[in-house]
Amino acid sequence: MSFFKTFLALFKGQIKAHTGQFGEDVIIKKLFERKKKNGFYVDLGANHPFLHSNTAWFWLKGWSGINVDANQKSIAIFNKIRKNDINLNYAIIPSEQYKKGVRSIELYLPDKATGPEGITATASVNKKVAYERNFTKKQNIDAIDINTLFSLHKITDIDYLNIDLEGVDEEVLLDLDFNKVTIHLIAIEDYSFNINPINQSKITTCMLENGYIFMAKVGPTSIFVRGESFDSNLAIIKN
Repeated sequence: MSFFKTFLALFKGQIKAHTGQFGEDVIIKKLFERKKKNGFYVDLGANHPFLHSNTAWFWLKGWSGINVDANQKSIAIFNKIRKNDINLNYAIIPSEQYKKGVRSIELYLPDKATGPEGITATASVNKKVAYERNFTKKQNIDAIDINTLFSLHKITDIDYLNIDLEGVDEEVLLDLDFNKVTIHLIAIEDYSFNINPINQSKITTCMLENGYIFMAKVGPTSIFVRGESFDSNLAIIKN
């Protein structure tokens, strides 16, 4: 099979492939209409345009969005490849810290980069996570909270929000003002995931209380769709 035919088969879904670390993107893309070409994503903890990326397929499909990562080298790669996206070098921090005036924070990294071109997917601003991973190398990074980010960029409607923030995912999600922004699908890392309603995670509780439907668990990532956006008969998001 020629390169062109292989690429076309991949693009049409005739060959199943993924860029997400655990194949999250395979599930997520099935929840949107195939013909949707002008979608908008926000990727918090974007890491790399392709490696372990849950938004790469959507970008190839013609979507655009905002990619945020605390690693300057990651954003440099995004600026080279996703030139029509907005690529921001920020650490996303809890709103409580931001309201207290925190505008920069230490990012903890391994001594040696674990990814291509000096990037590291496991770097964290969470001191506990950094200690558990034995990270001692530090960089000072500009910081912002999620609601300020959305306000500055006038974001009121998001097709797909991806949250992968290495230890602060839960805090950032709980900060989110769902009254100010409509988000049709959210994928978020949740290591304390439990679908038992008596002992479900704070992330799951938050999502259910805000009218979302739990769709899937892929690796550590939980996938939720907004109930009002979801066509249960067609099993896709209609927006």
